[in-house]
Amino acid sequence: MHKLSKKRKFFSSISYQLIKQISKYKGIGPTILLYHSVHTKKDKQSVSDDWSISKDEFEKHLRYISKHCIPVPVETISQCLRENEKLNPKWISITFDDGFRNVINNALPLLKKYEIPWTFCIPSHCIEECRIPWQTEMSIINSLITNKKIKNDIIHIVESNVKVKVVEIEDDIKSLLRNQIKPEKRYEIIETIKKYLSENNINYKNHFYEMVNWQQLVDIKNDDSVDVSFAVHGGLHVPLQNNMSKDQMFFEIYQSKQLLEKMLGQCKNYSLVGGIYVKESLDILIQAGYENMLVSGESNNIINENNVIINENLVILPRIIGEYSIKDIQLEIFNSKYYNQNIN
Repeated sequence: MHKLSKKRKFFSSISYQLIKQISKYKGIGPTILLYHSVHTKKDKQSVSDDWSISKDEFEKHLRYISKHCIPVPVETISQCLRENEKLNPKWISITFDDGFRNVINNALPLLKKYEIPWTFCIPSHCIEECRIPWQTEMSIINSLITNKKIKNDIIHIVESNVKVKVVEIEDDIKSLLRNQIKPEKRYEIIETIKKYLSENNINYKNHFYEMVNWQQLVDIKNDDSVDVSFAVHGGLHVPLQNNMSKDQMFFEIYQSKQLLEKMLGQCKNYSLVGGIYVKESLDILIQAGYENMLVSGESNNIINENNVIINENLVILPRIIGEYSIKDIQLEIFNSKYYNQNIN
């Protein structure tokens, strides 16, 4: 399994503290785990970021969960919060963000084997347009930058599009794309960069990060052996930021929901991209008919004793990053004091 960055460990520890806050608010509390992709030994060379867990390690998680915890859908947890009922400390929910096909290929057979419910969080317009989320595409590109000249050339491509001078060669290209240009333009720039790099290398890595398609999602929804619910994970996988226009926010929250519901039926869950949100987005989420918002990462300012439920309509559910080793999971989560209490 890939080593987690210090930043991700930091934000994951924050998420853990948020869950403890809910536990304090209710007396006890369950855990929600967030995963992104699952790789086999054969896939390992294709993994370009820290957001993947090996299939063997993931099975260790599920084996431990099935033995020591009570797997439940996220809706079970949110319903208890909404109805002000006590939470079972052994409840645990599994969620997957981003909509990668490797989840169906590598994780789904294990989830079926251990009969564990889970939630698949889908960036609906990425699925519709067969686009890998731009953040993942940039991770792939960064992994293919082999020397300073290539990076200089790529930075020049970015500069010519965002009209911003990159002062240092080590400036984060991904950050530039995130802060300076509109989402749809990001994909155009990425396509330009990809033409500059080796197409064979990119296609090799893209194969691992290939997105699911609607038919696959319909198939698992209709499979009685699969206990799955869905969440909207934005449209083009864009964080809800302060500099986002109302039209962009409407697209990521509302139009993405319309598309997913057209293909899969009613959906009341929203998975926050990057853990980033602005208060203006909450009203739109509620108006769009969402009841649960799954958060992680930098969403360290939205949970306290007074606003676990927003306007009595939107339940915010913090998650812990799942790409730990099983030993870390046991230490950080499963062996916490909440799991040593009696089941209600």
